[in-house]
Amino acid sequence: VKWWCTINEPTVFTAMGYVLGEFPPGARSFKKTRAVSRNMMIAHARCYRALKKMKGGEQANIGLVKNINIFDPYRRWNLLHWIQSKILDEMFNKCWLRGLKTGKFRAPSSLFSSKIPGLKGSSDFIGVNYYTHLLATPFMPTTVEIDPLIRPWEERTDFRYPMYAEGLRRSFEMVKNLNLPIIVTENGVADDDDDMRPEHIRRHLWITSKAIKDGFDIRGFYHWSLMDNFEWAEGYTQRFGLYHVDFESQDRTLKESGKLYSKVIEENTIPQVVILAGGLATRLGKIAEETPKSLIEVNGKPILNHILDWAESQGCRKALILTGHLGKKFENFKHRGISLTFHQESEPLGTGGALWNAKELLDDEFILLWGDDYHPINYSSIVKHHRQNNSLLTMTVTESHDSMNLRHSDGKVVAYNKTDQESNFNGYEAGTSIIKKSLLYDYGKEGKWSWEETIYPKQSGEITAYIDNTKFWDMGTPERLSKLEKFFQNSRTR
Repeated sequence: VKWWCTINEPTVFTAMGYVLGEFPPGARSFKKTRAVSRNMMIAHARCYRALKKMKGGEQANIGLVKNINIFDPYRRWNLLHWIQSKILDEMFNKCWLRGLKTGKFRAPSSLFSSKIPGLKGSSDFIGVNYYTHLLATPFMPTTVEIDPLIRPWEERTDFRYPMYAEGLRRSFEMVKNLNLPIIVTENGVADDDDDMRPEHIRRHLWITSKAIKDGFDIRGFYHWSLMDNFEWAEGYTQRFGLYHVDFESQDRTLKESGKLYSKVIEENTIPQVVILAGGLATRLGKIAEETPKSLIEVNGKPILNHILDWAESQGCRKALILTGHLGKKFENFKHRGISLTFHQESEPLGTGGALWNAKELLDDEFILLWGDDYHPINYSSIVKHHRQNNSLLTMTVTESHDSMNLRHSDGKVVAYNKTDQESNFNGYEAGTSIIKKSLLYDYGKEGKWSWEETIYPKQSGEITAYIDNTKFWDMGTPERLSKLEKFFQNSRTR
């Protein structure tokens, strides 16, 4: 298991159980709230440290999931309403997040903070659960039986609070100063007849995508929930699911909102990246005698880092690195933005053999890259082109290269020759491909074999050509390595 949540919604547990008395044990005591809140943070810190000490703990991503409640003054001109909203924001949000950042926790309603051992730096990510905002007055309802206040133009959900998608962006801004990757661990709506949920999904996904474009480090989005479920103290009365559940027959039916969510995911997910990093790099001479080609530094860091940095910027979140020569050198390699899996071949198997050897680790669709090439193209565009054409293999083709190794016509690669250039060739394989795993099963075999020399001829006329003249760089020779070094140096000074 690589992803862990220590505690989900500590504020809900403490507030509903010890402030409002709606959840067990049904208490209404600020003294108990302070004690329980502090114990929750102690438990989180201890759990994080204990998991990190276990085998594989350093590779695990462990975090706290915080529900963010946005509090706004009911009357913006009323000073008392503003004061109440600030007090509630401090109790329900700020004190928890500040404690996570500084290691000193001031429990809700407490006047003083105190250090909790191991709390500072005890999250590798922050989970954000977001649903709505609450309008604050000194006399706002304190029981769930009374509808919360809303603006005249807002629409109530079945849970009676309003849909307020803008608050999700405000939640991102609230947790940004933690300097941690953000995962939306819950977002959804209680909607029995599914008439509000499609718009709810569209709004919140759009806000999330806009935040990503604006530089927020958001790694994932989880809708609550997959199926109608047992919802806290409300039991089965509130339906949050993308699937409708008949609780008597247990029949499950995909709702229209579920179909919409599935379509959005299908059209926007960037596939797994697979990087061939097992080459011998004989042309690089002494520099590659003790260092795998993909770990050779270019402008201060391994070329593999540059490749993964670009992949991350394009939305990739997981990569499979296929190693061979000096494969143990990759053991301590990490990348903060992408989950990495390494697979080493025991003997040289060629590009095709390396893929076949790792077939159990391949997703059904993946992006194939070469571990010594840097090719900064737009992944979303090639993935969209690949899916629109329902292709088994889509190859990036550049027409701006000093040599040609293929011919394309009517959107297809119709001829390929890696060694001998023919007079009618009009393109060059640029090093980024989208592949369906089924193609590997159609032609793959045990042993050593070349992917490009085996698959390309057999798929001649079927390979989808994606024309993109973005310059690509390889570092196969000392001269090319020097040019790539200058490219990154010039890019940094721009």
